[in-house]
Amino acid sequence: MVTPLYYASLARLKRTVESLLKEEVNVDAFRGDWGSALHAASAGGYPQVVQLLLDKKANVDLGGVRGWTPLWCAVIELPLQKSEHEAVVKVLTANGADTEVKGKYSGQTLLTWVAEKGH
Repeated sequence: MVTPLYYASLARLKRTVESLLKEEVNVDAFRGDWGSALHAASAGGYPQVVQLLLDKKANVDLGGVRGWTPLWCAVIELPLQKSEHEAVVKVLTANGADTEVKGKYSGQTLLTWVAEKGH
């Protein structure tokens, strides 16, 4: 079952996310196509929601559905909304996201993958 927090994070509903975070919710609940709410907000390019989730102690390096961390999700989607995804990358790295984690399928570090893709 996908959580309301996941959907609100994916849909870029900042006020709804704020309301849900006032309740006792598991910010790392693992559901949906991306994984957690932090994965969804990162993939969606929404730095404000990413920061809200991190402020509530969301796991910045939680592996998602494809083994991707939230940072991987933001970078994979970078070409879609470049400035927004770049902002998400900055928020995640400022909060300690591991840039050396390897992709589950590629075996590459994020930095190697980014260099190959020309980002």
